[in-house]
Amino acid sequence: MSADLVSGTWAAVRDRPDTAASCPTQVIENLAIFQADPRASTWYGFIVRLGLLVGAFEIRGLLGALDPYPGVTAQALADARLARWTEAEPEAH
Repeated sequence: MSADLVSGTWAAVRDRPDTAASCPTQVIENLAIFQADPRASTWYGFIVRLGLLVGAFEIRGLLGALDPYPGVTAQALADARLARWTEAEPEAH
């Protein structure tokens, strides 16, 4: 992956508050895992972590045409959106 993706990712997450499921450090760690082992599964983990902090529109803008696994990205963003929605829902009693 390019240095632009690393710097763009850091710029997108550095001021985001930690959530129960992700934090900026974890996003960068997941990106490093993908860089060391560039497979669809490691990409999925990176996108899910990123998607828990950053909106899909911003992620798509960051990746642009350089997305190595667009189908995986779409699924990961859908899963991250579902996780955020589930986390935001108050517990039913």
